[in-house]
Amino acid sequence: MVEHAGAGVGVAAAQECTAAPPAFGSGAELLAAAEAELPAVLSVKQVAKFLGLSLGTTYARLRNGSIPARQVGRRWLVSREALVAWLSPSADDDGSGAAAFSAEGVA
Repeated sequence: MVEHAGAGVGVAAAQECTAAPPAFGSGAELLAAAEAELPAVLSVKQVAKFLGLSLGTTYARLRNGSIPARQVGRRWLVSREALVAWLSPSADDDGSGAAAFSAEGVA
């Protein structure tokens, strides 16, 4: 019987892809995890990867305001704090994540 060198590789890769993302019980847990993994200000590529979106979808959502961000020239900047606030709205928040931006720019 001949064994193939790549046997079993597909199974391991499939198991990695089907692993459930970590569950966060509260906004504080999500913020702590985001602070450990993300910079204070994210690029569009980083936001897309974090949210599991394509670049095109991410840009579209930035332009229509559904993802909280600031545009500086041609560059989009997303505050980690605003992104986390947007993902975990509180009772006194409208869910837009706008509270994480100060009047002077990214908080």
